[in-house]
Amino acid sequence: MSKLKNDRFDVVQRTAGSHSPIDIIAINTRDKSIKLVQAKRTLNKPMDYIDPKLKEKIEKEFEKLNGFFWVDFEVL
Repeated sequence: MSKLKNDRFDVVQRTAGSHSPIDIIAINTRDKSIKLVQAKRTLNKPMDYIDPKLKEKIEKEFEKLNGFFWVDFEVL
């Protein structure tokens, strides 16, 4: 969340306890971008895998926002 705030996102919000594929929502009103983050952590290495079907479902659900905003889904 600190990195997103440092990257000039105006709104950075955790979706704690939502059990959704989105852990953090970040909005930059200057360039009209929205970043949706799925955060993962392991003890030994970064987690950079998400089920391709889940990723496709998420991208499809948020596809309607593109055109108004630039929407980016990222696994960190």
